[in-house]
Amino acid sequence: MIFDIFASALNIFLKHRKGQIEGDSDMVHIRKRQLLHKGIPDIEEVKRVTGDRFNKLLQIFNRFDPVQTQKLSDNPDKYLCFTKTVIYKLPRQKTREAVADLLYVEFSLWFKHAYNDFDDKDALIDEVYSFKKMNFLTDPFQNISVDTKK
Repeated sequence: MIFDIFASALNIFLKHRKGQIEGDSDMVHIRKRQLLHKGIPDIEEVKRVTGDRFNKLLQIFNRFDPVQTQKLSDNPDKYLCFTKTVIYKLPRQKTREAVADLLYVEFSLWFKHAYNDFDDKDALIDEVYSFKKMNFLTDPFQNISVDTKK
């Protein structure tokens, strides 16, 4: 009986500690993303600079919906901030492999490892690379002053 009480108390403690560790891990992940995205302008500025290209890229991500941890119908803005960071960095990617690396890193920063379970990565990479080649012959963010970056 004493052993059962001790085992129950230990289980409660371990569950509580696991929750604390997961919370700390989430905070570290968020801070890492904030640090790596520090120089990116706010979403309104990115939309202003890219125009309808922002929504076209967002539609690509929504159509593929590579992160299945949350339904797109439950969160229609799931890829909004992700698209902001990708479209800001996309013009500087010169090769398909660079685009693939960008997508992998950004999906990891925004959605942890959920992108790893996506089976159609090659088709998504091809479409984003084609989008980049058609829409970003130059970098539209190249001449944005540092003051507008948040």
